[in-house]
Amino acid sequence: MVLHRAHTMDAVKNNFMCSTYKKRGKEMCIAHYIREIQLAAIVLDDLRRVTHFARQQESLFVQHINQRNSAETRREIERH
Repeated sequence: MVLHRAHTMDAVKNNFMCSTYKKRGKEMCIAHYIREIQLAAIVLDDLRRVTHFARQQESLFVQHINQRNSAETRREIERH
């Protein structure tokens, strides 16, 4: 997805559109997009959900993060 800025002063119309469609056309992909404002709302909602969980279940959250970090570290070591 690539940012496509509206050619107006209305930033609400900015969107992220499919880069494959934009570069290669309708033979390779379909024209799909998400408005920047919708994506921001989704990300904010997810951040609220995660931070709420972290506040309510701190020990589980720390355990989950440590497991993820360990797995990522193992993958990084294997890659090198």
